Amino acid sequence: TFEKTYGAPTYVAAEARRSLSQDKVISIEYTTSQRDFARDSKRKVAGHMVLGIDDDSTTATVLAKGVPADAGSVSMSLRSPVDSSVVAVLRTASKTERFVEIWHDGALAKSIDVSSVHGEFYGDSTFGKLAWSVNGKSIVYAAEKPEYDKARPEPATPDNSGEEIAGDITDDIIGGVAGIADPRRYEVESDWGETFDGKRPPALVVLDVSSGAARVLAAPDGVSPGQAQCLEECIVFTGYKYAVRKHGIVYCQNRPTGIYTCDFDGGNVKCLHSGSVRSPRVTPSGKGLVFLSTTPGGPHASTSELIYYDLADESATILVPIIATPLTKQQTVGGTQLPAGFVGIYADQLPGEPWLRVGGDPAREVLVFSSTWRSASVVLTLDLLQRELALQTAADGTVGSNVLGANGDIVIGKCSTPAQPEMLVVGEAVCKAGSVSIQWQSIGKPSKGSVQWQVLRGEGQLESVFVYPPAPGHDTRFFWTDDSAAARPLAV
Repeated sequence: TFEKTYGAPTYVAAEARRSLSQDKVISIEYTTSQRDFARDSKRKVAGHMVLGIDDDSTTATVLAKGVPADAGSVSMSLRSPVDSSVVAVLRTASKTERFVEIWHDGALAKSIDVSSVHGEFYGDSTFGKLAWSVNGKSIVYAAEKPEYDKARPEPATPDNSGEEIAGDITDDIIGGVAGIADPRRYEVESDWGETFDGKRPPALVVLDVSSGAARVLAAPDGVSPGQAQCLEECIVFTGYKYAVRKHGIVYCQNRPTGIYTCDFDGGNVKCLHSGSVRSPRVTPSGKGLVFLSTTPGGPHASTSELIYYDLADESATILVPIIATPLTKQQTVGGTQLPAGFVGIYADQLPGEPWLRVGGDPAREVLVFSSTWRSASVVLTLDLLQRELALQTAADGTVGSNVLGANGDIVIGKCSTPAQPEMLVVGEAVCKAGSVSIQWQSIGKPSKGSVQWQVLRGEGQLESVFVYPPAPGHDTRFFWTDDSAAARPLAV
């Protein structure tokens, strides 16, 4: 029972695409993380399935399912915006070998060795982000800064005294020379803590797909870059600021940051917006950005506001403000219509691919993302044209839902409860009475868990999840004799 529960796969990434010939057939590629007890390690596995969807059904039909494949060496992958048959893959072959692969129509077209260019890839959501340039000629990603040179193993040079010396050692050495390493190699540079323990700070890397040439961009002083996105002529990224030391960042959305732009050669760096900001996402039109902003300082993981930045006007507009008290009814705040019960945005990051196209209208840009709503995670959509935020999943705590990605009018996500492991769901975005609505269909049948649970609502805003074991069965061992609910262990 323990291995079944603890070894259940969790979905970490997914992409859905409609069939070009059959509108109701959808192809899904997904990645799961799962515990391997024999190896005592976590494994990353890639899978593929083909679905048939029916407007009158709540469950999608699995038409075909591929054989799972180990994806432990893949840090990130992304399709080209110009040709969907072209995919860029960041692959780690060993501790010292790293490659950027370009695949075309399922075949390896190019493998580029970047082992000597930089350190490990950053494949996380805080710094890591793989992005294609708008013209599909370059990719941008985050990786460890390269190490400074070791001492070069050149033979010593004899001097006039007949003794050997190790190169021309002066106080102005830059780079490694014979017998001595680059002095900067020994300078103390802290990491970003927590999940980044032991990793060198990140840098942005631009790789030309045609030539295979990779360039590590110089970062602004006191800034670690990440979460790169591409505009027509520049790169947008989040810059995590630091002074003498770097504080933990992955669980701390209140650290000082900024949204920056720079040219593809790293020059002309400009800060668009400062504060505690993250997750810049370029709108489909390319005319603006949206990003999350949290009040600097104060508690970690507090509520955030969603900001739109107009690139032409160089102005910022708050689309979804910080909510101090849950709304008792639907109302318009700051020009955006918010749903009843809305508690504010509580999200670590926005999805990597968060944009929906609804009704075939290219001017209608709809953002889809997940946020904590009381005791569960829900799916929200924000129609930038109508300035309407809408709730797309249940908010009563009966299920937790998260967005994995969007493509066209299709959303791929996952849902779970304390008693049910994660399962995939697919949604179609439609326009009803002028508003965006997502029609969900589950993929497969939910499995039954071995615990019971319920949502307990107290006075005011208090809400708790009560999880407890079921009545004793033949395969369950308990350590109490009284089977009354009051005597069972309590987990909140």
